[in-house]
Amino acid sequence: MKCDYLLDSVIVSNFAEKLKKMKKPAEIRIKQSVRRATTGTVTPGMVAIAIGWRSRCLHLIAYLDRVPNENDNEAVSDIAGEIISDFPDYFLKTKEECRLIDQQNPQSNEQLDCFIYLK
Repeated sequence: MKCDYLLDSVIVSNFAEKLKKMKKPAEIRIKQSVRRATTGTVTPGMVAIAIGWRSRCLHLIAYLDRVPNENDNEAVSDIAGEIISDFPDYFLKTKEECRLIDQQNPQSNEQLDCFIYLK
């Protein structure tokens, strides 16, 4: 009986170790979260959405082929809300923007990590 218990605890601890090794890196988890958040939320005028994360701040920029309206701003805010809800202990703030695709970028030195939507 004692031997069975030890065997079970060894199996359980080995399984726990395997789970730790299988844990996905944060970048992959964030990208998966973003994909879920954009499903059904992207508005027709959105051409691309870029994302970046620095210093516990999530930065989302939606590029549109027309002048952004309130629906676009709300959609980007909803996407950001979905993402930060997946990481409540990490992100402290968000920065969300909607821009015309042909609009000059006044902050050309900003760095985003990837595009999460391209039309």
